[in-house]
Amino acid sequence: MFFQIHPEKKIGFKKLSSADLGQSGKSHQTHIGLFENVLTFLPETHIEKAAVLIHDEFCEILSCEYGKINRKDGSINAPKVKSGNRSKNTIVRKIREFAKQKPFVDWYLVWFGTDSNELVFWLISSDSSDYRFVKTKLTDFRVYDEQSNLFPQIIDFLERKINKVSHEILKDLEIASQVGDFKKKFKKLDLERAAAKCREIGRLGEELIAAYLDREKSLGKICNFIWENQSKEVGKPFDFVIDAALSTERFIDVKSTSFGFSQEVIFSENEIAFVNELNDDKKYYAFRVYDINEERKKLAICNKCLRYLNRINSKILAFHKDLAKRKAFTKSLNVAVKPEVCFKTIESSIIL
Repeated sequence: MFFQIHPEKKIGFKKLSSADLGQSGKSHQTHIGLFENVLTFLPETHIEKAAVLIHDEFCEILSCEYGKINRKDGSINAPKVKSGNRSKNTIVRKIREFAKQKPFVDWYLVWFGTDSNELVFWLISSDSSDYRFVKTKLTDFRVYDEQSNLFPQIIDFLERKINKVSHEILKDLEIASQVGDFKKKFKKLDLERAAAKCREIGRLGEELIAAYLDREKSLGKICNFIWENQSKEVGKPFDFVIDAALSTERFIDVKSTSFGFSQEVIFSENEIAFVNELNDDKKYYAFRVYDINEERKKLAICNKCLRYLNRINSKILAFHKDLAKRKAFTKSLNVAVKPEVCFKTIESSIIL
């Protein structure tokens, strides 16, 4: 799952006013007002954080400036999200951009927090298919919680909706959890979950390849194979050895992903060094297992990556050397690369 709702288990729903949408000639409102008693885990002070905005098939992580409205009587209440700096693509600016494209429809906003303290905003126009669900389930503009009989249905629909439209974010999250989130888009909890999911997928990929190699052996296409990680992960820069000690010996590294073939392949620094030490394009193969969550899981056998990884290895060695001059070091590096860029030979896909 891309998200789990925050333990407060509350969802806000409102119809956006012309002032919220920046379409009122009388108002120069720079924020969208929210209801109290939702997002209660956020501080009273103004904060800026990343938030997910969903609208139809659009799903992106944007900047969100959250704060409280200062009333004339001196009280501070009524949460709001501000339009923010003009140079930033914020939640409010994007909502208003969508609304400007269709000024003659009504606009609605659903918002809630995730268990990693992130914010999710779902923008709905009255002419959309999403609205057909909303108008039958969310009948009042208010905060919905577990006391509502419809709450489980609302959560179920939100999960399916977000998991459908957040495909690109999930692809980024898979890579970021393995090479590092340099853009700081994701929370630590999201990265930890994605890393755990990658480990599960990695194990499943190896199990699929073990079964595939068993079939190849029974057909006489290979003599034998060794599954290095069969009992436990041993940390070698390859997962299988085919026809060990024979002249046809090959080292297999299984590269698995939940997504399509073109999702970036992850190489560890040790794996890159190993390929360079082998110095033989006939001995190293990457078995690319992809669409691993689908019923029809696929395998593409890839090789001839020595030339590409040799250049990457040279860059890594130069980087370490430069760090050493400055009395600094890094523990390890993971590199993400498109398989079409790395491998000169990519065989036709096999259904596993």
